[in-house]
Amino acid sequence: MDHRDTLLQKDFEKRCRYNGGPDRVIGRWKVIDIHEIPASIEEHHEIDFYCSPGHSMLLLRLRNRENQRFIICQDDDFPTYWIAELPLTKIDDTLLGFLLEKFTRKEKDTEWKRYHAHSKENQI
Repeated sequence: MDHRDTLLQKDFEKRCRYNGGPDRVIGRWKVIDIHEIPASIEEHHEIDFYCSPGHSMLLLRLRNRENQRFIICQDDDFPTYWIAELPLTKIDDTLLGFLLEKFTRKEKDTEWKRYHAHSKENQI
């Protein structure tokens, strides 16, 4: 674990304390809901979650979009963003677990080129 990951993990742990613990535990992932999840998900809603597998923190952003697209956005100054654009009807632990595993598999793919936040987006 590098220094950046250590700082991000400490930030996540502090957020958990302020929150009274994680909102969800999905496998090895602890998740904090940043926004209240609406009963009805409207077109172009975006819903964010802080997520930690135990050694760092990232932000998972769900965007209600007609076309499906998955993006990993990295920047040295901010947590990694995993952005999932897809048609959303409801958000539950099953969907979040599926997306976390999808992104985890892609993160381990050393052939995949990363991009920094201020350059062209790479898609999964």
